[in-house]
Amino acid sequence: MPALDGYDLRNGEQQGPTFLTIPGFAPVLRAAGVHDAVAASTAAVAPDRHALSALLSLWHPGSHAFRLPAGPATFSLEDALLLAGLAPSGAPLDRPLTPTEQDIRARLVVEKE
Repeated sequence: MPALDGYDLRNGEQQGPTFLTIPGFAPVLRAAGVHDAVAASTAAVAPDRHALSALLSLWHPGSHAFRLPAGPATFSLEDALLLAGLAPSGAPLDRPLTPTEQDIRARLVVEKE
């Protein structure tokens, strides 16, 4: 596979400059609010294959959860955000839905049933 932004997709090794090292690009990423996500996606990670294999042996595809001795467990998007070290951003959705959003919600509920 070809390298994408200096990232070798075959083995996950860094092969040169990334978006973060291009002068002037990091401030653009910060202004867009995605700098931390890009930094996390380009970080070098050495997975523990034995631990990953042990964890995957507990996965149950039917329930989409890990079957642990204490009971089924899974992780949320918030867990992934915290594990990746990303700061939460954006406003909470603690407001009433607009009429357009109510209409979309109603259609989604009907389609789901």
